[in-house]
Amino acid sequence: MASAFIAPLLEAGGGIISNLIGGSAAKKAAAQQRGDALNAASGVNAAAKSTEENIAGQVQNAQAGIGTAVGQGQTAEEAAAGQANKGISDTTGQIQQNLNPYTSAGATSVSRLQDMAGATGPLSKQFGFDPSNLSSDPGYKFTLDQGQQAIQRAAAAQGGLFSTGTMKSLAGYTTGSANQYFNDAYQRALSEPAGGALADQHASGSRWNGLQRDGGR
Repeated sequence: MASAFIAPLLEAGGGIISNLIGGSAAKKAAAQQRGDALNAASGVNAAAKSTEENIAGQVQNAQAGIGTAVGQGQTAEEAAAGQANKGISDTTGQIQQNLNPYTSAGATSVSRLQDMAGATGPLSKQFGFDPSNLSSDPGYKFTLDQGQQAIQRAAAAQGGLFSTGTMKSLAGYTTGSANQYFNDAYQRALSEPAGGALADQHASGSRWNGLQRDGGR
């Protein structure tokens, strides 16, 4: 009889113990799963944070690179502008240097012209030269007569006074004498005050032409 009661009690106790052991294992399994989930969540958070930090670092590096590139571009632009300005300044200085002889010559010529054109300047006097007065010049008439007579005497001595050769000789001598005395009379007129101003103008023109030739080399 006693064994009949003990057996069911043992079975019931074993069931309770089994239930207790099973409940403890379930709790351990649940705790393990919860720990694994927390670890996984922590890993995800760490990975997300690391990714965010990497992205932020890359953005900062990109911004720094852009800033450096912009700074280098501004520096290059400023250097190019400075070089261009220097080139313009050098070219302007060279042009001014090349024009200095002409500027100086122009200033000197203007000052000289103002002096000559003044009330007492030589340009206030009229330059006078009349070529028709050459025929009445005593020196010209004497030289012409003497030369023609010499040619005629020589031709007469050879019997060719009225020959074509004698006529050509007389014409050539007359023309040469006229040209010579014309030039002499013109130079004498230039030596007078009004004529001297004209000679100065010719000299100034020659100097200006020389400057133009030198500047064009």
